[in-house]
Amino acid sequence: MTIIPRLVATLATCFCISGFGSPLTVSTWGGAHGDVITTEILQPFSVNFDMTVEHKTKGQTESNAGTVPGIVELSLSEAVEACDTGQILLLPLDRLDEIPSDQGVIHDFVPNTLQPCAIGHSLWSTVVAFDKNRYNASEKPHLIADFFDVATFPGRRAIRQSPKALAEWALVASGVALSDIYSALDNVEESWALIDQKLKMIEEHIVWVNNDDEALELIQSGHAAFAMMGSDSLIRNALQQSEQLEVLWDAAVTEMSLWAIPSDTENPEASWKFMQFAASTNNSGRVASFFGYGPVRYSALKLMDRRYQKMLPSWVGNRRSLLWSNSQWWQEESSLITKKFTEWALGLEGKPELALVTLTSEQSSNKSDSIDSLVVIGEEGLRSHSAGFLALGRSVY
Repeated sequence: MTIIPRLVATLATCFCISGFGSPLTVSTWGGAHGDVITTEILQPFSVNFDMTVEHKTKGQTESNAGTVPGIVELSLSEAVEACDTGQILLLPLDRLDEIPSDQGVIHDFVPNTLQPCAIGHSLWSTVVAFDKNRYNASEKPHLIADFFDVATFPGRRAIRQSPKALAEWALVASGVALSDIYSALDNVEESWALIDQKLKMIEEHIVWVNNDDEALELIQSGHAAFAMMGSDSLIRNALQQSEQLEVLWDAAVTEMSLWAIPSDTENPEASWKFMQFAASTNNSGRVASFFGYGPVRYSALKLMDRRYQKMLPSWVGNRRSLLWSNSQWWQEESSLITKKFTEWALGLEGKPELALVTLTSEQSSNKSDSIDSLVVIGEEGLRSHSAGFLALGRSVY
């Protein structure tokens, strides 16, 4: 109970320092994601504030215990726990009005993306896409339960061989409330009974896929009616697939990347300057738009091409029944559910009467995972690059 008052006092003291001193270390996820953050956020910030910025991946930071970053990138569940345990600082969100906005700045953020100790910058969802040409307009699927209803909505289901998202969908389709999904998963025997019941409904209609490109090709070729895939893949294929694809946003399992300041960082004032810079309308959309993620600010969403806006988890029409993924639950508590799922999947291979298909590498698409054609937000607004929410945390409104 003493954590919050102590942190408030610390922030009141620390956020009045004028000099920046040592370099700002920013710890993010790696790969292409980290590369884009470097080019679109870190380098411009360094130039604008004449400050040295060191970029480290989370693995590099964890291996060097003596280094305390000025900024860390977290998932929503990580940010909630870190805030509760005092590992990251409460933020002076009343000072976000220093960022220009065409409306009150707090209400320019999509609900739940502005947390007491963290500010979001990108959203993405695991969704069910379907071939809309198979159904009349009045008979299209609209609930996640329809994904498991092969009698009403026949056709193969292209699915990743993982329980993540699939388990959540099965529970929602079984009537479990969105707010109770992860507490239900904690009761493995009862939750698996519900999940297993739903999986049995589709097990004769499964095509295992390794990635979204394979899933899309199966829909495009007519070999699947439904496919599990990332909302970012929808954007990457939006124009080519627009006449065929539609999305079930019901129970879309949604994740978010957020910025936070470690409570024992050396110069929180420099970290806060970075937060303000990264959270501005243009900058908050830069990283998101590179990958087809949803930006966290309405003003950033408006800068994106209208053809893409309605395919993002930020779009108001898609946020009526989204489910925030609890990534920490999957990291720390999922072993028993994963074991049961694996046993179920292996059991299918021993049933020759099931028409279970696995897409081979020869059948799979060679489509590039390039981001060359994505729309990116720039200072001038929109340019082409040549190369409802369920509150897991405590939203501030």
